[in-house]
Amino acid sequence: MRQLFRISSFLCVLLVTMEIFGQEPQAKVTKARETEHAGVTYEQILAASEDAGNWLTYSGQYNGQRFSQLDQINDSNADKLQVKWVRQFPMRTAFETTPLVVDGVMFLTLPENKVWAVDARTGLRYWKYEHGLSPQLAVCCGKINRGVAILGETLYMGTLDAKLVALDSKSGNVRWTQTVADPKKGYSISGAPLRTHLNKGEAHKRMQSQHFDYVVLQEQSTLPIKNAARCLENIRDFDALIRKAGARTVLYMTWARRNAPQT
Repeated sequence: MRQLFRISSFLCVLLVTMEIFGQEPQAKVTKARETEHAGVTYEQILAASEDAGNWLTYSGQYNGQRFSQLDQINDSNADKLQVKWVRQFPMRTAFETTPLVVDGVMFLTLPENKVWAVDARTGLRYWKYEHGLSPQLAVCCGKINRGVAILGETLYMGTLDAKLVALDSKSGNVRWTQTVADPKKGYSISGAPLRTHLNKGEAHKRMQSQHFDYVVLQEQSTLPIKNAARCLENIRDFDALIRKAGARTVLYMTWARRNAPQT
């Protein structure tokens, strides 16, 4: 009877362990309070270079110049700057994110696909989101992420396990998650996405690349790109294409890059 009890206990522990380790990684949202900001329109992003108080997309504008018209700080007073606040994150790895700023709310990503919303004036956190990463990843440059996109009140992030995540920018809650590619085959997303208006045919034709195999369209669909021929000629070409597209079908773009799977 005692031996039977030991065997039963062992089987019970084994089954519980298998159940725990067999579960999909779970996302986690921690909230202190909700953000207060207006929804971002596509027209605002197009005219982002004229909106010095916000930073609405990766690189600041579609032309990628990363130039701000703010002029309060210049070469005559830069030496008088003092620290306003510092936010320390509990990790020892590279940061490569470009924060977005909307009406004083800063949205930034951390390594391993964490998203934080903080008050740009004080550094105090509104909420944080932690993506549950798959155990098998194929990354080229560490577990970094380069930023989010925003349109309306929705944030968009590509993940290291080749998923798209859409978050409520006010609360950090997940709106939807879409698999872009199979991370077991070496796919991952670390780049910051762009939220655009483009015709699907134009997107397929122009966003070809010898390094990237998927372009994400229509929020929750993906389009495989096969026999890719070339990259964009330059960022101005992309900027002109966006403006020419006008108010046609809204598309969300990011790429899944193929790397050597890690074992």
